[in-house]
Amino acid sequence: MKSISLLHPFSAQAIGLQEDDLYHSHSKAQELALQKIQDQQPIYHISIDYFTGKWIPYQKQVVNLKKQFWPVTKPLFKQRHQWRKQESLWHYKHQQQHPAEVTIINMSGHGSKYTFKLAELIQQQGLTYIPMVGGIHMSTHPKAVEYYGNAHHILVHTQVQKDALQAQEEFRDLDIRVLPLGVNQNLFKPTQDQMREDEMLKLIQVGRISRLKQLEHSIHLVKTLKAQQVNVQLKLIGFLSDEVYYQELLSLVDEFNLNQEVQFIGNVAQEDLVKFYQDSDLLLIPSQHESFGMVMVEAMACGCPVVGYKGAGGTDEIIQHNYNGLLVTPETMQTSVLELWKSPVDLKQIKENAVASVHEKWSINKTAQRLQNSITDAIG
Repeated sequence: MKSISLLHPFSAQAIGLQEDDLYHSHSKAQELALQKIQDQQPIYHISIDYFTGKWIPYQKQVVNLKKQFWPVTKPLFKQRHQWRKQESLWHYKHQQQHPAEVTIINMSGHGSKYTFKLAELIQQQGLTYIPMVGGIHMSTHPKAVEYYGNAHHILVHTQVQKDALQAQEEFRDLDIRVLPLGVNQNLFKPTQDQMREDEMLKLIQVGRISRLKQLEHSIHLVKTLKAQQVNVQLKLIGFLSDEVYYQELLSLVDEFNLNQEVQFIGNVAQEDLVKFYQDSDLLLIPSQHESFGMVMVEAMACGCPVVGYKGAGGTDEIIQHNYNGLLVTPETMQTSVLELWKSPVDLKQIKENAVASVHEKWSINKTAQRLQNSITDAIG
């Protein structure tokens, strides 16, 4: 048996989630791809590993995979769930005694003290690790450069990420591979008829309540559309990570008299997101920096095209302007959305193209095949 681990060296609380979210919805594309690989390669023993704030390790069986949870042992009490500060002696000892032959480490580009320490152990054992990086911001601290340089290869999720990394001298000569994140099309799929049945423009934004997500841009869009006599509705879905910012947004909604048009829904389970996507005309992604962004592909699979900013990263990779969505600037977003809404035929075609794009580029089968190739190469 070949032991493979997908390690997330952090707890749910460190990324603003509840531990239950790790059982059902976090890193779903990777989970589904690994389930396919496990089915096809019974010689593998695949686990998905996390840290936990609980005091003893435990496991959850998810279809044919084990999710293993390792207690945080540093920091022990104060700031126990601080991002990038967490370590687990439980997990470290497990790697010493029951080493995974390949460890895929899913962490930000800045890494952490624990990921660097774990990588050194893996090398001492004569085994391999693969950093999986979601964003384009990579640390050039000597420890980080050593960590990435000694990896078998690096996985990113878009060509934009790869190009940005290889433009930096420290990463130019490294083996960086693109792993597209597929969507479960048995769950995320359109309704039978994507033609709108009423005269309301239904907008949605999905993501945490954070300044980085620039939700105020979406609220300003609604204000402008309402002034143009558009019957518009905006639903904001996501967990609260910045209370001060949230209060500012509520004040903005009051100031613009948009309490009937703008709704804060809160966090929603992944399977429940489907009906929101299916019932929406456009998904708004008004942030200036985006990684791959699974919500984009999930929405498109449901027939809900994406409006995103040019140059943000993941949006440029996923959206083809006026084909499967809109690539805009803060200055052109309002005009572009209004023009598309005034052309029902064009909107219907873009919705159909969005669904077709997911079938072509972002299926779970494609993710599984790329991930299988990575594992095979790392095992040697």
